Amino acid sequence: MQFYSQQGRLRYRESGSSLIYSSHPGQTFYALTTGFDFRRLSTKDTEQFFNTPQSPSAPQGRFDSGTQGQGVQTFYGLYGQVKAAPVKALDITLSGRVDRYAIDGRANTRTLANGVVSGGALPDSGKTAFNPSIAARYELSEPLSLRAAAYRAFRAPGFNNLTRTFGTGTSTTIANPDLAPETLLGVEAGADYRANGLTLGLTYFRYNITDMIATFTARAGNAPGQVQLICGGATLPTCGGAARYYTNDQDGVAHGLESSATWRYSKQLSIDLHAMPTATYLTRRSAVVTDPLNVQLAGVPEDVATLAVTWAPNDKWRVRVQDRYIGPMFLDTTSTPGLRFKQGGNSVWDVSTDFSREPARGAVCARNQHFRPQLRRGCISDQPAVQSDPVTAACADSWHTRRFLGRDHG
Repeated sequence: MQFYSQQGRLRYRESGSSLIYSSHPGQTFYALTTGFDFRRLSTKDTEQFFNTPQSPSAPQGRFDSGTQGQGVQTFYGLYGQVKAAPVKALDITLSGRVDRYAIDGRANTRTLANGVVSGGALPDSGKTAFNPSIAARYELSEPLSLRAAAYRAFRAPGFNNLTRTFGTGTSTTIANPDLAPETLLGVEAGADYRANGLTLGLTYFRYNITDMIATFTARAGNAPGQVQLICGGATLPTCGGAARYYTNDQDGVAHGLESSATWRYSKQLSIDLHAMPTATYLTRRSAVVTDPLNVQLAGVPEDVATLAVTWAPNDKWRVRVQDRYIGPMFLDTTSTPGLRFKQGGNSVWDVSTDFSREPARGAVCARNQHFRPQLRRGCISDQPAVQSDPVTAACADSWHTRRFLGRDHG
């Protein structure tokens, strides 16, 4: 028997404005930019959950509970940036931004099948932060330059994190209305080389994230109050004994090396290569968070790479072949203590061509050609291969005409 286990209705509204002023004061301080921006978001999310029907005559008659979340987020930003060239080979960018984040009009409730309502209005909250950054680029020679940057930023939680509860059983993800913004401190350094049709780039980056917004598996016996409220009590009966819950109770690190290369062999042929090995893991967690420390986070591949070849025999026709590789990654590190489920890597091939001959223009593309599943490496799961997107193809064409109205007057 088919039935829907959850029905939801989401309403989002957004408005905003910005003002920017820029000038060129002189040769040393050659660019100045200041500005202000404003953004307001509001939402109301209503979800209804249903149990498995007991009779085909009433496939949708077992309402279990419903949740409702709402709130208004307001963002204000005041920023300034100055660019300076104290010597010919050195370029420095200094910037600072004051951000104000506020959330009000909040409420989270749960309604049972018998009409009992729990939860209610929540207090307003907000945060103000100063986020500076500095970047520099030094030209060692005409083809070779060095660069570095350091910066600070924060990210406010989204409404999906704050108000929207979704899923059923142990796949339920529960919103946390008490989430705070996360803060990032970043540094990066790199080099660029350009000569004779060859462009190379290499960048090392490191992000330290505090109060990271992430989910963990809350289980019966130690679940937070909001999880117990939505899942029907301390044993989480309506969530199958476990549910995912958003929290700020962890810090993390992400670092890696990003490399890119473009070789323009001729006007007709070019080759592009991009690769980025990345390590992303938790460095701190609270007692209730189950993700292990210093282990690659689930859903984040350690290696990503792209290789593309573009051939354009003339100005009206272009052919591109691209391979995107996504390396192995963990799918789950928390469901079974001590076990980590991993998925193998996969490649997606894209082949496309576009051509034009006035007044017509067309394009043909195919995705995932010649895909071959790769065996899992170091995988605990009994599934031998990872599945990919199906083979797809598409084509498009357009026709352009011009009509001139009126008369020329000599």
